[in-house]
Amino acid sequence: MTKSKALNAVRKSPASIISNTKNARKFYDKTWSIAARAPMFCKISKKSNTMGNTKHTYRTTRLIGSHAYNIAASGAALNASRIAEEDCKRLRLDFEHESRRTPWLPSVSKGACMVLEQFLCALAQEAALKGHYVREGSGNSMRLAKQHIKVGWDTVFDSVFRAASLMPKTFCVLPEHKVKSVAANIKEKKERKNNKTEDEDECEPPEEDIVGDAADLEIEY
Repeated sequence: MTKSKALNAVRKSPASIISNTKNARKFYDKTWSIAARAPMFCKISKKSNTMGNTKHTYRTTRLIGSHAYNIAASGAALNASRIAEEDCKRLRLDFEHESRRTPWLPSVSKGACMVLEQFLCALAQEAALKGHYVREGSGNSMRLAKQHIKVGWDTVFDSVFRAASLMPKTFCVLPEHKVKSVAANIKEKKERKNNKTEDEDECEPPEEDIVGDAADLEIEY
C-alpha cells in the first residue's frame, strides 16, 4: 500500500480539529452507554439458578419511555425529508421521495436518551418555576393552574429556543395563486363583453317614449 501524502500546514489544522472531535464523540457515546447501566439509573433484580449462582438483571428506569424517543426521531426525519424536498423544488431540481412502506427510523442510543431526558426534565422544572413565580406575582394563593404553567412554558421557549433555533416558530401560510388557462381567460372576456352590452341596452330609453315626450312639450318663443 502506498503511504498517504503528508498534509501541509494549511490542511493540518482543520484535520486535527476534526480528528479530535470525532475521537471525543466516540468516547462520549461509550461513556453514556455505560452510564445507562449505572445502579442509580437501573432497577436491579437478582435471580438464582439451581446451581446456586446468582444472576443480576439490570433494567434501565426512565421518566420518558424509549418508544417516545423513537416517535420523535421518526418525526424529525420526516421533517428533514420535507425540508430537503422543498429546497429541491425551489431550485427546480429532481428529488427522490421517501419510501412510504419503509420510512427512515433513526435509532436513539441509551446514552442519548439519558442526555435528552436530563434536558427535558430541566426544561420542565424551569417552566414550573416560572409558573410558580407567575402565581405568586398574581396574588393567587391557590396551587399552580394551567394558565400559570402556560405562561411559564412560553417564557422558557422564548428564552431557550427562539434565539438559537434555525426554524421559525410561527408559520404564515398564504393562499396559492391559481393560474388560469387561455381558454378560461377567453371565456371570461366574452362574458364581460356580453354583460357590458346588456347593461348598455338597459340604460338606453326606448324611442317611443322619447317621441311621445317631445310631442307633449310646449315650446314658448
